Amino acid sequence: MLHHEVKEMRELLDIVPSAVKVLLQQKYGDKRILDVIVTEATSYDFQPEEIVPCIMAAYYAYQSAHYPEDTEEAQKILVFDTAIRAALKLLSYGKYKAVRTEEGWMRYPETTS
Repeated sequence: MLHHEVKEMRELLDIVPSAVKVLLQQKYGDKRILDVIVTEATSYDFQPEEIVPCIMAAYYAYQSAHYPEDTEEAQKILVFDTAIRAALKLLSYGKYKAVRTEEGWMRYPETTS
């Protein structure tokens, strides 16, 4: 793991409420949820303070979703993971000034080098 990613993880844990901090440190597959989020956020070049609203929106989805009684925690965490990835993607569209295609999807503009 890169040094700046470790720093970003510590910063995120300092910013979020304690209930969210506990969730972020849970395992999801072979990694902690926080590791997955930082990897995704780093790919979009986001700073910790930029992604906290995404984390909080995903946490709200995780907490407010209706789960059947027999739902395992791993399935609930999937709701959080999906919500955080969707929120980060939407934020990246604004950051990189995505444009709407004729079909209605968003795409990143072509860059000239």
